[in-house]
Amino acid sequence: MKICPQCKHENPSAAKFCMFCSTSLDEEENPSEKDPLRQGLDEANNSIALLKQTVSDLQSRLDAHSDAKIGPESIPAPPPPPPPVSEYTLRPLVSGNGTIALSTTSEKAGNTIYIYDTPDDGYELKELFYSTPMGEYSLGTKHAFVMPEFDVKVRAVFVKKHANSNTWKIVLGVISWTAALALLISMINGC
Repeated sequence: MKICPQCKHENPSAAKFCMFCSTSLDEEENPSEKDPLRQGLDEANNSIALLKQTVSDLQSRLDAHSDAKIGPESIPAPPPPPPPVSEYTLRPLVSGNGTIALSTTSEKAGNTIYIYDTPDDGYELKELFYSTPMGEYSLGTKHAFVMPEFDVKVRAVFVKKHANSNTWKIVLGVISWTAALALLISMINGC
């Protein structure tokens, strides 16, 4: 057995370098005659051997006081990546002056989502929107959209109704009939 002059590690008799710190075990070699590159390598190996010994000493001390370990084996493996999302969530946002409901609360990308609006009395739907992390998109008054590959929030804008256009149509219709009747009477009387 050969004992390393640097780290005192026992090595096989045939070894030319220490198996622990890589120091030359040939006693015949004169350190002053060594190649400068080899001297630098020996110094680096000596530093590494010293660090290994320090880590080993620290590990021994820790083992004596706890179950903690130092080294790559003590680092926990990273968690596995999350499974691919198969469905995304949808959430209607509360809007004033009405409510909206969605055909579903979660859906696969590419499927159609339907929006149902219920305006409060005296209000009507002006516009529907859906938003993703990429931005907000207007649907106008279209009540359906294709589910993107993101979670989605849907909101509606309700506005006060203007005078009922059907009422005006009835009023104008009565005025038209009254004018036509007056014209007819004047024609009959004129003859």
